[in-house]
Amino acid sequence: MNTVTLIDGSQADSASEAWRHECEARHIANLPSREQRQDYVAAVAKRRGETAGQALEQLATRIYTAKRQAIRAARA
Repeated sequence: MNTVTLIDGSQADSASEAWRHECEARHIANLPSREQRQDYVAAVAKRRGETAGQALEQLATRIYTAKRQAIRAARA
């Protein structure tokens, strides 16, 4: 498989659980509204447990924040 770079700068295989987790978090970060993001995370927490929901929410928030900062920097 291919090597990918995660948001934290580490390298992972594109078939790894770490990459799957980050792709899901990126999907959440790209949802159009806060309500949709919260609903998605709540559904994950219900299915996979609160710990999984919190981990996904934290990563999605980190990705969302980084994206917003990059947009602001590009405008400056």
